[in-house]
Amino acid sequence: DIKRPADKGAFFALAQKKEADGEKAVARELYEEFAKKWPAEPRTADAHFRLGEIFYGDKKYREAILAFGRVAQDFPRSDKAPDALLRTAESMAVLELKDDAKAIFEDLLKRYPKAPAASRAKIRLAELAPPPPKPPPPKPAPKKKKSGK
Repeated sequence: DIKRPADKGAFFALAQKKEADGEKAVARELYEEFAKKWPAEPRTADAHFRLGEIFYGDKKYREAILAFGRVAQDFPRSDKAPDALLRTAESMAVLELKDDAKAIFEDLLKRYPKAPAASRAKIRLAELAPPPPKPPPPKPAPKKKKSGK
């Protein structure tokens, strides 16, 4: 069992170290515990974001959506909020929830137009847009009647 520091900075650093060392299950547990212990702490937004990234990396897209959603909802002024919206929409796109993904990308563009995530959202929106309808095939030219001489 891991000794958990009482100091929130050291606690968060431990979670980051475990994640960097590839101990994702331990990191996930520590980030979740951090968020419960210090719900109003600004780094809690980072903890939820890192949880989302771990879930996304494990292809647990629904859990990722929930974790990223906590950042966007509970910490809208966090510098992680635009990226959290981007990753929420990307998770939805993977799950084929394309209309929901489009709505999130559009919300990101409206709420955080100058954020670096906004330029990525524009690209992803274009990728999700249905291709323009194909023009109908040309009608065959009328056949000329042979004159019977």
